[in-house]
Amino acid sequence: MPSAYRARIDAVAAELHTLQLQAPDAIERVLPEIRALTELDVVGLYSVRALGAGWEVSRLSLHPQQRKFQALFTGALRNTEMPLFYRPDRPAVAQRNRVCDATAMIDKAKPGTWSSSWLCREAFEPTGWDRARHLRVLICDGGSLLAWFGGLHNGELSARQARLLAAFVPAMRRRLMLERRLEIAPRTSAALEKTLELIGAPAFVIGAQGQIYESNTAGRALLDTERAATAHHLRDALRESDSAFELTELAAPGQPAHWLAIQRVPLADARAKNAIAKLSLTRRQGEVLALLLRGETNASIAAALDITERAVELHVTALLDRAQVASRAALIAQLLAA
Repeated sequence: MPSAYRARIDAVAAELHTLQLQAPDAIERVLPEIRALTELDVVGLYSVRALGAGWEVSRLSLHPQQRKFQALFTGALRNTEMPLFYRPDRPAVAQRNRVCDATAMIDKAKPGTWSSSWLCREAFEPTGWDRARHLRVLICDGGSLLAWFGGLHNGELSARQARLLAAFVPAMRRRLMLERRLEIAPRTSAALEKTLELIGAPAFVIGAQGQIYESNTAGRALLDTERAATAHHLRDALRESDSAFELTELAAPGQPAHWLAIQRVPLADARAKNAIAKLSLTRRQGEVLALLLRGETNASIAAALDITERAVELHVTALLDRAQVASRAALIAQLLAA
């Protein structure tokens, strides 16, 4: 890829990798540059969630904004059983995190399917986008859909456009995973302490020299048992020489740089494996605990395991009873101290 493209792609990635406090949403900020590079007519990202027999849009960002299309699109999803050409609850493995010409794929499978669909008639035809090509990628975390990401183009799509869109996927996926973990888009510094507690894995806010300014309950438990080693890993993470923590820069106007440091998944999985044996958990309880230690919410655990949120709540209650603790934070602290 030409160096001029690479520099601009890296700049977008850096923007997505920074959690700006008291600033507009990062994805909204980078869409104009993505559109300029890919030369698509419209670029955007949307997420959906189940709503009765149909779906509703939980997030929709477009550049340039298409207010009429946005209103028709969100309305169409609420008034039909399945207007989308993928499974929003669990996309097919072959479609996850891969860029494709969705229009061509649909037409190849069954000609006329797209043009006769409810979604095309209700949202795309009234806004003139019914003949546009759809270049898209279903960004997923495992089997769980994070968002549809791509664009519309009135004309033939090129391999260059597909390559450029694909270049943005890793940074966009990382950003979406972070926002889902924190349940934010975005949060302010006043809510940072509460936000940290939403992360099951040990998490810290650190300074440029590795100073620890904030931590969640799991982080404090880790410091109580492994303070020296944890401080060492945090400092090494800042020098990009350690894989124990994943860093995200926190930026606020007039403030020095700080980083959110979250313990990486393999370490959480090791804790879960030990706990499964120690507490004699069932297979499903072990799966829930492993995801809990990764910092997943009930909703994301339910999506990953293809069960209901109510089932997740029952499994978490059983875990608390088995460990004889009153909260998730206490459970994680106990496992870290073991």
